Amino acid sequence: MQKNRTAYTRALVFSAICSALSVILGKLLQIPVGNSVRISFESLPILFASLTLGGVWGAATGLVADLVGCLIMAYEVNPFITLGAVLIGVIPALFKVKSARFTSVFLAVLVSHAIGNMCVKSFGLYLYYGTPWPMLLLRVAVSFVAAVLESVILFNCLNSGFFHLCKGERV
Repeated sequence: MQKNRTAYTRALVFSAICSALSVILGKLLQIPVGNSVRISFESLPILFASLTLGGVWGAATGLVADLVGCLIMAYEVNPFITLGAVLIGVIPALFKVKSARFTSVFLAVLVSHAIGNMCVKSFGLYLYYGTPWPMLLLRVAVSFVAAVLESVILFNCLNSGFFHLCKGERV
């Protein structure tokens, strides 16, 4: 019983830290490119939470990060953008990336970005704010570059002792 409580507490704290990092990387350290596109690594902590803790915790991390980010920046909550953040937290866990191969990490991250950022969030921006298609295409390019860079970072984290430390395993 005590072991389950400790594991739950560790996952909750790690998810909260990843949510806070996502807000910092996505809202405070962003590089805006127009009104609808920003260069940031807000998905990186959500992806990491998903790969280390699983899809439920990844989804919770994405949900909390988006809602807290909207609160801090005084943005209106767009349910499609929130759904995109949740999907970014769920999808990598479905790939069950256990091996330390770059291709498996890259595929999980790319599919997460393709569905969560490129499709769902872009649709939400188009539907809610009428974002023009050229700006949405720029979002696709930015998301692809972010996916490549985040894959490299995640691959290195997964192959270090940091990954096992975050899961509560002995290094």
